[in-house]
Amino acid sequence: MKKIFYITLFSFGSALFCLFVSFVMGRVFYNFDNGIVLYQINLLSFFKNFNIKDSGFFFLMFSIIFFITYIRHKDY
Repeated sequence: MKKIFYITLFSFGSALFCLFVSFVMGRVFYNFDNGIVLYQINLLSFFKNFNIKDSGFFFLMFSIIFFITYIRHKDY
């Protein structure tokens, strides 16, 4: 039971990290295409503009990471 809790916590953090990295990279490429300075990325809009597509991506990444990690550390 303790292992499942840790795997869930790890999967949650990893999925949130993947979502944040994809947000930052999207903003970097958007700013690059429009000629905006690179350091003018508003990170607060990551939390303000969280929509259903972002939550779907988060749960997809969470379940993939959880499944792979659980199968990898399963006791036989």
